[in-house]
Amino acid sequence: EGGEEVVNEDGVDQYGLPANLRMDDYDDDGADYTLSSTSNVEVAETLAENSRADFKTDNDEMLVDDQGMAVTMADLEGEEADDNVIKPTDNILVTASTEEEYSVLEMYVYDSEAANLYVHHDITIPAFPLCLSWCGVAPHKAGSVGGSFVAVGTFDPVIEIWNLDVLDPIEPVATLGGEGASSKAVAAKLSKGKRAKRNREAHQDAVMSLAMNMHAPHILASGSADNTVKLWDVTTQAMTLTLTHHASKVQSLAWHNLEPTIIATAGFDRATCVVDVRAPGQNTIAMELTADAEDIAWDPIMGAYLYSSTDDGMVVLYDIRNTAQPVFRFRAHQGAASSVSPSTTRANMLVTSGVDKYVRVWDTRAIAEGATDTHEFTGTGLAMEKDMAAGQLFAMRLTEQSELLLGAAGSKGIPAIWDLEQEKAVLERFEAATPPAPVAVDNLNFVPAFTAPPPVPEGEEGTSSSSKKKKNKKKNKKKGKR
Repeated sequence: EGGEEVVNEDGVDQYGLPANLRMDDYDDDGADYTLSSTSNVEVAETLAENSRADFKTDNDEMLVDDQGMAVTMADLEGEEADDNVIKPTDNILVTASTEEEYSVLEMYVYDSEAANLYVHHDITIPAFPLCLSWCGVAPHKAGSVGGSFVAVGTFDPVIEIWNLDVLDPIEPVATLGGEGASSKAVAAKLSKGKRAKRNREAHQDAVMSLAMNMHAPHILASGSADNTVKLWDVTTQAMTLTLTHHASKVQSLAWHNLEPTIIATAGFDRATCVVDVRAPGQNTIAMELTADAEDIAWDPIMGAYLYSSTDDGMVVLYDIRNTAQPVFRFRAHQGAASSVSPSTTRANMLVTSGVDKYVRVWDTRAIAEGATDTHEFTGTGLAMEKDMAAGQLFAMRLTEQSELLLGAAGSKGIPAIWDLEQEKAVLERFEAATPPAPVAVDNLNFVPAFTAPPPVPEGEEGTSSSSKKKKNKKKNKKKGKR
């Protein structure tokens, strides 16, 4: 007070500065301008301690910002630091998109309580992305046994694995099949006109589909335009099995939700197949489709039911215990039915999306049994529909964390969220279901050999929404490829 200096017993003034840093006597002759025995680190620690004493309260958590200034969580609410914190109740959505020659992975956070969707961070990638799969097991190169990773399939035959817990990664933590386009070593080679190294076991063409085994999370399946399906051990980056039962590009993969050795595959040979990877040469089921495959999904409640959607807008349901004819087949969309996703908790509830920009909720009890001869859209069994305002929809999924929350993405390059828990008609129409019993693998109708339908002529192949966006990397520059 009155301009007088106040110094406590520790030699620190009212501004929190130690005696050897006070500037009041700066111009006095004989003043000691050195820090004497006090180092810069010690001064910084002293300042931090004084700041903690000034700012710390019983209800505040102490933080230090980029300039070393003390702040509290209350000071940071609504700012960048708070946005970087992912809460247990948050839903995470990862998208891959390309605009012109720029490709990027974007990690979105959706706060269901506030109905707020925002980009947490993004990762620039050099190759055109075609598919994604989340991985919860770290490659050995990552230096940990767990975490949050995403496997990315591109026009490059190599699969890259990126660490989502790192805000600005320079390159992937691991690659499957050789050197990826994102590695520094490959960039240096390409600049000199050299080729990247490829393993003999790697895919020979674009990677079009990926699926992690939820029962054995270190196992990743990949489907390629080289007509093969490969299994990889993420922890060692080793290829463990190659499946060659398709006669054309492999568009979609889905591990069974209860049987860890059963995988479904679908391709441009107009076939959906089910394989037991313990004996792939002997245990294969083949089911015919009406057009190129777009997506497949197991019914998590009816364990033997397998849904497939196709380029002609049809959705077909097969019971893999009897594949002589489908349970039903119906037209779900005008144009390609890009995605199919049965509910994990609501029996008879099926959600589909298409390039007609709509997400539709179906009551499968109202859909007539057997194959439908006509391809006309009748809307039978349609419970709800919504234009997601995301353009032509390329991908859609119900989240596993919240039973009736779905995310979709399309040609506009932005994702869209639909919270079906807010739809009274959905809650009243579909009742919660009990988990199913495991499928008895021995009772499945496996056949010793598989004869694929005749491949589509090269001039006709690639009419699906997926093949249109995957056929030519240079020509296809629509924003929002998923």
